[in-house]
This record gives sequence, C-alpha cells and structure tokens, in this order.
Amino acid sequence: SAFALHDYPIGEAEILSKGREAWDSALNPVNICTFNLGAASIGISTNLRNRVYAQVQRMPARFHDKTPIGDIMSLATNDLDALRMFWGFGMLMLFDVGLYLLFTPVLMLHYSWELTLMCLIPVPLIPLAISFVVKRIESRYEAVQEQFANVTSRSSESFSGARVVKSFASEEHEMRRFAELSREYRR
Repeated sequence: SAFALHDYPIGEAEILSKGREAWDSALNPVNICTFNLGAASIGISTNLRNRVYAQVQRMPARFHDKTPIGDIMSLATNDLDALRMFWGFGMLMLFDVGLYLLFTPVLMLHYSWELTLMCLIPVPLIPLAISFVVKRIESRYEAVQEQFANVTSRSSESFSGARVVKSFASEEHEMRRFAELSREYRR
C-alpha cells in the first residue's frame, strides 16, 4: 500500500511539543553562540578576501609575471576558507575544550581523587602527541595547497589558451595533463 500522511495522525499536543523543542533548540545558548561564531567567521573571511583582492590589484606587473595564478587562487580560496573554519568551528571547539578542561577534573576529584591522579599522569604527553600530529597535518596541508595551485594554474592556462589548443588539435593531450594533475591533487 502507498504511504499516506493521514495513516500517521499527529495530535495537536505532539505538534506543539515538537514546535516547543525546535524553539528551545533555536534559543539554546550553544546554538546562538554557534550561529554568532559562524556569522562572525563569514564576516572575517569576507573582509580578508576583499583585502587580499585589493592587495593583488595593487601589486606591480612583475609580481603577476612571477606568481602563478594558481598560487593566488589557492590563497584566495582554500587558505581563506581554512581561516573561516578556524574562526567559526575552531573557536567553538576551543571554547568547548576549555570548558571540558575546567570542569572535568573538578568532577573527577569529586568522585575519586586517586583515580583523578592516575588519569592525570599521561597529561604531560598530550602536547607532544599534538605537536607530532600538527606537524604531519601542516606538511600534508601544504602539499595539498601546492597541488591545488598547480591544478588552478593549469586550468587558467588552458582557459586562456583554448584557441591555441584547438588550433593545434591538442585537446586530448591537455585533457590528459589536467586529469593527471587532478589525480595528484586527490591523492
């Protein structure tokens, strides 16, 4: 039998209850904080993107001759998006972790000071682990950014030189080169 909405009646009390839950979650301080941080991060990234664009416009011709378009596009897109994520989600996580670091030991001490001390033994090792992970992430991020710049530069060159490529009937060759760069970027 076909699904029909009237087969699953919803009472007025249930509708009011669901509406109240939605309203409460919308007014939850955490949701408001998340929304405000998200809006602020978008504002910050828009401001930075406009400043980068203005700076690129002011640069002398030799800068544009030396700098591949892919490097500029990488900065204007991925790097600024990473900053937006930091100012939005990253700041929220920093706040969240700060609260956990503040309240969790207090609660643990309340239940068992011996167990708390045992749990705090590995805490000095955490910065070492974080440092190791951050270095790996940074090197991979830089490699991805460099490859993104290569793909963007290749795209720009292909679009700019489309007439030349067509006049020499080398579309297949250009498609293979671009596909190879894209594969490298995905790795």
